[in-house]
Amino acid sequence: MAVRLRPPEEQIDELVGLVDLGVGKLSEAANVLDDCGEVLLQPAQLVAVLINVLGRENAESLVRQLLSLNGLTRRFSVKAEEIVESLKTPLIESRASKSQLMQIPLRLSGIVSRKC
Repeated sequence: MAVRLRPPEEQIDELVGLVDLGVGKLSEAANVLDDCGEVLLQPAQLVAVLINVLGRENAESLVRQLLSLNGLTRRFSVKAEEIVESLKTPLIESRASKSQLMQIPLRLSGIVSRKC
């Protein structure tokens, strides 16, 4: 069964802002988390690790969305890729370009599930 999500407008805005950072910044954030090598149990720890790459506001935004994504994967017992796929339609309907969405590094969600 495919997951169908309709996130609130505030979440869509935040996700579009993250997409707008571009694949380079998001990949860099994923690499920083990969290189961390420890389990980060608190959102503040994740933010602290990401702050140098993304700045405080974007780091906090990314952590919020990754934790939400991680929670949805557990709630629906699906892979992160399925959740991300279900978010593409509402984001495209909102204002994110399809090409931007295709570049989102899906491994970020996997990192959070290992780090949280």
